[in-house]
Amino acid sequence: MFGNLNGIDPYVFDLLKVARQQYPFNRDANQELVADVARQDYRSTLAKTKVPTLLVTANQSPFYRGKYAQVAKDNPVISHVAINQGGHVIMAEKVGAFNQVVEDFLKKLN
Repeated sequence: MFGNLNGIDPYVFDLLKVARQQYPFNRDANQELVADVARQDYRSTLAKTKVPTLLVTANQSPFYRGKYAQVAKDNPVISHVAINQGGHVIMAEKVGAFNQVVEDFLKKLN
């Protein structure tokens, strides 16, 4: 499901169940939106950004591999961290590692 490698953290999964009930997503009604997101390539936009940006990728994601974050090499305001042993839903699979990466990034901004 979702291209994850380790399964979703049980705590996060329980929160997702509640969110799905409160805010149901109608995939059929939003099919064009879902397809559009899958078609987009934001690398040229990221290459020009002046806003500090964190790209977190999972080395085992079947969708967004680390190569996507190569743009970070050419733009000093972009940081990239690849988390190993995680799939597409890295923030729900590797909660602690993901949160630490985000926390470290935010600390650098202050």
